Amino acid sequence: MLAIHLAWFLSMSLELVPTCFPYLEGCTSISRSARHGISNHIFRMIMYPTAVIQIFVWLLSKKWLQKINVKQNSGRLLPYIGFAAGIFLCLYITFLGTEGDIYRLLRKYGISLYYGLTYIAQLILHYNLEPYKKYRLPKIMLSLCLALLPMGLASLYFSATFVDPLKDIAENIAEWNMTFLIMLWFLFLAMIWRQQGLGLELKTTSSKN
Repeated sequence: MLAIHLAWFLSMSLELVPTCFPYLEGCTSISRSARHGISNHIFRMIMYPTAVIQIFVWLLSKKWLQKINVKQNSGRLLPYIGFAAGIFLCLYITFLGTEGDIYRLLRKYGISLYYGLTYIAQLILHYNLEPYKKYRLPKIMLSLCLALLPMGLASLYFSATFVDPLKDIAENIAEWNMTFLIMLWFLFLAMIWRQQGLGLELKTTSSKN
């Protein structure tokens, strides 16, 4: 969220994108906000480590679910889905700002698959979130997932039926709001982990040699 909004603010300040509130007006896309100049460099600098961190989040989620859930196979697919999502996010970041039909196609599929795989991973985690589903934070996380589905379907409908400029405006509004909900979901996951005192510990094994 820091990368997206910082790139948007810089591009708006440099008059590279229109001055507006994209969540409601859809005047620019996230990609366009981070496509040129210093905005592009800052966006990439923040987003690459973010993609790696998200991969580790899904790896840790599998371990965490197996600790709190009696099912030993809880979340077994999360590391694979999370890794694929991170790779497609890196693909999008790498070719952001490049010109050409092939690069545009790579960006489109990269970000689309990132959104789709991340959403699937979020649903899998919530499905295995026993016995915590009844508590407040998991309920909020489920609400975010439920809100994402009609928003994604609406975006597909707009792409198939609308024509420019309404098509771009509708897609941009959906893109900004969907990204916000996806990132907000991670914040609530972090709050649950903080409440449980979840942490990483570095260990070494002593050698007798």
